[in-house]
Amino acid sequence: MNDSHLVSVSQIDNFLKHSGQLAFKASACRSDKYAWISTTLSKLRYFRLRKKDKSVVKNYLIKMTGYSDSQVKRLIGWQKKTGRIVCYSTKRHTFPTTYTPTDIAR
Repeated sequence: MNDSHLVSVSQIDNFLKHSGQLAFKASACRSDKYAWISTTLSKLRYFRLRKKDKSVVKNYLIKMTGYSDSQVKRLIGWQKKTGRIVCYSTKRHTFPTTYTPTDIAR
């Protein structure tokens, strides 16, 4: 997402007021969204903002990514705790195959 023209909280607030019911289609890749959120928080110095300005930035992130309020809060918490937002991929546990395809064909 290219939002290089939005460099202050007042510009983001103005953007949110005028975007109204517009829907935005963010990248389908979760790691791209996480990287964009991380750079946006760093660019705006999110953790140094006042509470009112933080809510404006959070609403901007919600609108642009399509994530829920709780998801964005969780990602912001990760950014604050670790300094970055990382997309973890875990492998789901599966039981070993008991029967092979040749056993079933018999």
